[in-house]
Amino acid sequence: MRKIMLTVFKHNEAGRRFFLDRLGYETDETSPDDDVHQQFDYAIVSKFNKRKIAMEKKREEEEIRARLAMMQVQGKWFLRLTLLLGLLLSSYL
Repeated sequence: MRKIMLTVFKHNEAGRRFFLDRLGYETDETSPDDDVHQQFDYAIVSKFNKRKIAMEKKREEEEIRARLAMMQVQGKWFLRLTLLLGLLLSSYL
């Protein structure tokens, strides 16, 4: 879960302040805006799950490191094979 969302009633000011000020939630982009024709009794607030995002980033970095290590191993074998073939060919000429 990358984003935590919840609904708060606008008339519950203490509850709204708790989530917004104390827990760091922000009004979500999907929260409906009041206008002249329609008033909403609630707001949608959200925050990103920093632990989940950090775990995903760490996992991605580990995958990149593993791919780079594999490429280095493959590159070394290719270089060794090329040198060996070069030596073999030069010995026959």
